[in-house]
Amino acid sequence: MSIDPDRPGAGAPAPDEDTEAGQATDDSADVPATPAEPAATADPGPAAPAAEADAQSGPTREQLGEALKQALDTVRGQADETAAATRRADELATIARKQTEMADELHAENRQLRTGEVREAVAPLIRGLARLADDLSRLRAVDGANADLTYLAGQVDELLHDAGVTQLVPQIGDAFDPQTHQAAGSATTDEPHLDRTIAEIRRSGLRRDDGRMLRAAEVVVHRYITPITPADPASPTSTEET
Repeated sequence: MSIDPDRPGAGAPAPDEDTEAGQATDDSADVPATPAEPAATADPGPAAPAAEADAQSGPTREQLGEALKQALDTVRGQADETAAATRRADELATIARKQTEMADELHAENRQLRTGEVREAVAPLIRGLARLADDLSRLRAVDGANADLTYLAGQVDELLHDAGVTQLVPQIGDAFDPQTHQAAGSATTDEPHLDRTIAEIRRSGLRRDDGRMLRAAEVVVHRYITPITPADPASPTSTEET
């Protein structure tokens, strides 16, 4: 290709494409960048009317009824469980009470057995002391002023008391009591107020601390008898008038 020297710019080298591109890039760098427009958001459109209606209306009657039924069933179940637990507690309390009563009865029987064994063991001693007390009582009736007899009688009475036995010594004039006295004889009296009272004491009685009588006191009892009034003598026969 020939170059025309008369043309303007003739002889100048053709601009390089890369150089032009670089200049274009430099020119574009000097121009301020236009801010990018925000991306348009998609319009969701109006909400579905049915969904809003469901959200506003809440549970249905059927759902409420079912929930209420379940709640009632739960309450009834809990009430039944509570009643069963109460019955079981009452049964356990009854069993415990019976066991306590049985234990108390066993303890009482054990105490009675032990007490009975002790009584059987000391029975000969009590009988011997009772005979000694009777002998001392007869001796004192003869010689009541003897201080030694009085002292011995007091010692015997203390021994009987320590063994759980009390002497019952009735008094003359006391009313006869068949629970604690035994009639060993009777003595007639013409005084009504002395009827069925003690006239004489033969032997004292013995009673245990639990109230049981070992022996009754032997006594003589007054018996009232109505006195016989003698008949009036016959009046003399009057003489006939002549």
